[in-house]
Amino acid sequence: MHQQSLRHCDRCGGQLSTYNTDTLCFACDRSRSIDAHTPIVPEHVWSDPNVRDALSAWDFGRASRLIRQLGLLRQDDMAQLTGLSQAFLSMLESSGRRLTNIDKIVEYLTGLGVPAELVPLPLPRPTGQASPLPPDRFAGDADPTLPWTTARMVAALDIAVGGSAMDRRQFLTANGIALTAFVNQWDTAEAEPLHRAAEGSRLSHELLDGLQRTTNSLRTMDASDGSGTLTTLGDAHLQLLKRLVERTSYDEATGRRLAAIIADTATQTGWFVFDSGERDRTLGYLYSALRAAKASGDIRLGAGALSYMSIYGYSTGAPHNAVTAAQRARAKVKKLGTPALEAMLLTRQARGHAKLGERQAALTALGRAAELCAQGRSEHDPEWLYWINVGVMRSVNLFQPGSVSTRHCCLAA
Repeated sequence: MHQQSLRHCDRCGGQLSTYNTDTLCFACDRSRSIDAHTPIVPEHVWSDPNVRDALSAWDFGRASRLIRQLGLLRQDDMAQLTGLSQAFLSMLESSGRRLTNIDKIVEYLTGLGVPAELVPLPLPRPTGQASPLPPDRFAGDADPTLPWTTARMVAALDIAVGGSAMDRRQFLTANGIALTAFVNQWDTAEAEPLHRAAEGSRLSHELLDGLQRTTNSLRTMDASDGSGTLTTLGDAHLQLLKRLVERTSYDEATGRRLAAIIADTATQTGWFVFDSGERDRTLGYLYSALRAAKASGDIRLGAGALSYMSIYGYSTGAPHNAVTAAQRARAKVKKLGTPALEAMLLTRQARGHAKLGERQAALTALGRAAELCAQGRSEHDPEWLYWINVGVMRSVNLFQPGSVSTRHCCLAA
C-alpha cells in the first residue's frame, strides 16, 4: 500500500493530521488569528495634520474616515474598537449621522486610543457652582504628557496616597481619556534618569532588600487579610518609599531598584484599594506605578500595572480600556520570553472582549493563553506572578473552544 507522505505545519514544524487540509496546525492557525481580531490604530496616524484638524474640530466623521484609511483599517475594525456599529460608522463618515453624546464620544476616543491632548473635552460643572472647572484634565505635575521625571513620580504618589478629593478629581477627570494618555506615554515617552540626591544618608542594598520583602509580605497577606487593612499598610509603605526617594543619596542603579519597589508596591496597593470598593482612588495608584515602572526601566512592572488597569476597565463599564491596556502591555513584553506574564495579560484582554460581546476575539485570546501556559513559567517571568503556578496553568489548559466563562478567565480575577 502506498504510504501518504507526512505533512508538517509551516509555522511550528509539527506533524499535520491527515484530515487537516490547511498548511498550519490548529494551534498555530488559532494563534495567527489573534491580532486580526484585536486591531490597533498605528501611532503615526495621530501625527497626521488632517487627523489632528478633524479631531480638533470635533468632525468625527472625517476623523473616522482618515484614521481608517491611514491606519489601513476596515470599518468592521473601527466598529470593534469603538463599540459603534459598522452601519453607524458608515453613515458617520458620509455625514449621514453625527456623534454628539458625550459618553459615546469618550468611548469612541478611548477605543481608538486617541491621545488626550488632541480632543479637548468639556468638563461638567459641579452642582451649585456657577464657575466652570479648571480646563486642565490633570492636576499639575500629574499630566502624563509632561516629561516623566522623579519629581512627577513623587507628585503622582502624593495624589494617590495623600491627595485631597479635589486633587484626585482633577487628576482623574474624564478618566477614560486619562487612562489612554497614560498608556500611550508609558509606551512611548522617555524617562529622565533618576535624580541622585546630593545630601542625605546613602541608600543601601540591605535596606532595599528589606523594603522588597515588605512589599512581598503585603502581597501574600492579600489571601488572608482584609483589603481595608492592607490599604492602610500599603499607603504607609509608599509614604516611606517616597521619603527615601526625596531624602536619601543613591546612584542610578540603586535609584532604579527603588523605583521598581515603588512600582510593585503602588500596583499592589492599587489592587487593595480596588478590592475594598474605593474604585475612584484606584487609578491614581496605577498611574503612579506606571511612572515608577518607567523610571525603573523594568517593562514587566509596567505590564503588571496595565494588567490591573485592564481589570479596572472591564469592571467599571469601560471594556475598551481593558483591551487597550492589555494589548499595549503584551506588545511590550512579547520578546522578553515571559509566557506566564503574557498568558495573564491575554486572559484579561479576553475578559474585555467578552464584555464587549466579541466572542471570537475572546476565544482566540484564551486559546493563545492556554498555549503559553503549556510552555510553563520561564526564568524571565517576574517573581510577583508567583500565584500563576502549575495548577493555575493546568486550569487554563482545560480551555475548550466554544464557550467563554469566568472559569476560563481564571487568571483575570
